[in-house]
Amino acid sequence: MRQNLCWLVMISSAAAFVSTADAADQATGGGQVILLSADESDRFAGGQLSSCEVNYTVAFQDWIYRNGAPVVLRGSVAVTAAGKKGAFISLKATPFDYDGDKLTVAPIDYAYLSVRGVSYSSKEYVKFPCEDGGFCSAYSLFQYPDLSDFTNGFSISFNRKAGGSDVEVPINLLRDKPEAYAAHAKCMVRLLDIIKENLPK
Repeated sequence: MRQNLCWLVMISSAAAFVSTADAADQATGGGQVILLSADESDRFAGGQLSSCEVNYTVAFQDWIYRNGAPVVLRGSVAVTAAGKKGAFISLKATPFDYDGDKLTVAPIDYAYLSVRGVSYSSKEYVKFPCEDGGFCSAYSLFQYPDLSDFTNGFSISFNRKAGGSDVEVPINLLRDKPEAYAAHAKCMVRLLDIIKENLPK
């Protein structure tokens, strides 16, 4: 409950901001975007670093499905070592409609990552519903190494129904949350060394 109240305070402020402010990045349809929070989580398994995970919460005006009303997208992007199988990049995305004083989980049919203007739609090797009602998927790091480069930001696109229009939401950690970007880059240096050590000789 306390977490939800904190969310509502942040989103109320963000809703006022995105309705009036100019932004360097916009969602599909021209909606303003604000990155509410982003943090790096170093994950361990058996005492060894196993994953570098960025958790994000971003608010934007949705002119595709909501006539400009605020939507919050929450989830994570993580690079995970998989032993001798290499490594994978996972995406978790859960949208919430914000209406005055409440957040409601919004429908989502499909989501995908884009990096450096390149779409990775349909490139995932697994996809499934997340436990919180969102969308989860994973990509091979060896097939798509550029997916782990967040230097120029990345985008998450999603639709609400099969065949529905995609809403692309840009996220730029280096510009908007430099501490999270620096922590993720530091984690990645260590994780890539571990991935290389675990590969078959």
